[in-house]
Amino acid sequence: MKRGSDIILVSALTLCGVMLASCSRGSGSTPLPAGLPNVTAQVLEATQPLERSSFARSHPRKDYKVIFGFNGPDGAFPGAGLADVGGLLYGTTYQGGTGNGTVFSVTTSGEEQLLHSFGSAYDGKLPGSTLIDVNGLLYGTTSQGGTYDEGTVFTITTSGKENVLYSFKGGTDGATPQAGLRYLNGVLYGTTVFGGSHNMGTVFSLTTSGKETVLHSFAGGADGAQPYAALTNVKRVLYGTTLYGGSGSGCRSPSGTGCGTVFSINTAGAETVLHTFTNNGYDGWGPYASLTDVKGLLYGTTYNGGTGGLGTVFTITTLGKENVLYSFKALTDGAGPTTGLTDVNGVLYGTTSAGGATKYYGTLFSITPAGTKKVLHSFKGGTDGENPDGNLVASSKGTLYGPTDSGGTTDCFGYGCGTIFKVSP
Repeated sequence: MKRGSDIILVSALTLCGVMLASCSRGSGSTPLPAGLPNVTAQVLEATQPLERSSFARSHPRKDYKVIFGFNGPDGAFPGAGLADVGGLLYGTTYQGGTGNGTVFSVTTSGEEQLLHSFGSAYDGKLPGSTLIDVNGLLYGTTSQGGTYDEGTVFTITTSGKENVLYSFKGGTDGATPQAGLRYLNGVLYGTTVFGGSHNMGTVFSLTTSGKETVLHSFAGGADGAQPYAALTNVKRVLYGTTLYGGSGSGCRSPSGTGCGTVFSINTAGAETVLHTFTNNGYDGWGPYASLTDVKGLLYGTTYNGGTGGLGTVFTITTLGKENVLYSFKALTDGAGPTTGLTDVNGVLYGTTSAGGATKYYGTLFSITPAGTKKVLHSFKGGTDGENPDGNLVASSKGTLYGPTDSGGTTDCFGYGCGTIFKVSP
């Protein structure tokens, strides 16, 4: 797959939301190509007879509340999850500020502060990743910008002093880091969507002084292609997903063949494909999200597939035994999950970027390890928010906080600028 404009196209799929598949946000944005997976058509085709059924009725939370709405100059389109640092929430917006995205903080009561606007020639731009806290310093990635305009790893203090730690060159060192980082034994680990020896993405390590090493270059095909999600650490082995590649067939992929994979990689760079997704009417395919470790068992989501064709929640052991825990079945049930899951006292919480009880702007759901799922909130659009794309974060008291990519009271390029919400499970 060629890069260039395709970088924006792959990034845009999540940020626009599945119900906005032809969106164009401001000058320079590009419509999504027909070859990318698009659950919208599948939703409409597969669930048309079920839209008015009583299946999967919502269990609305009376304590759901939007605590903040972005207005453009303070940020727009918060497509990544939040980081809880000492009770204060930190996040990024993909656009807004001076034009190329922002870093912000927000209190749990909804008081927001703009910490940094990306904008200088060598600064990063278009951040789409969740920040991580390493000894009080925040680390993140931008999908573009930097010295070579191929993306960056940056640091930022909680008071807003930002520094570009590493600029990707776009060759074998990787390009377009869309996911957040993991910190393990003093070293940062991450993924890039493009670049590497085969231009199919990489897994890399980075010291806190800025020395980068490519641990693995994805080759496409059975090896997997284009890792879109952050890595998960389980006993010093890292686990992740690739959106495309693998030995499965029957999936529309701009990278050739393949429905996506789950892989493991150690800190020395030895990679193993644990599972290849297959578009077989049962298994999911197209995993965008990172995995969640619950007592050594990994939980994840796929954007497509399952018995309803609208995405799945799955489990996989560290040895590669995969099981579909839940298949999304109807618009009212939710569709197209692009985020991972958050464990709160043994119950998992997540979002879908489409579907819901009314206007199909996405849902907030819970699911037990036994597979019992409930829709807790259906996003209504407007002031209620729409198209949640970032992972949820739980406070010390168990309250969940998350962003919606669109919605709110202020218009940004024809869409709401996005919101931050909270809900108590």
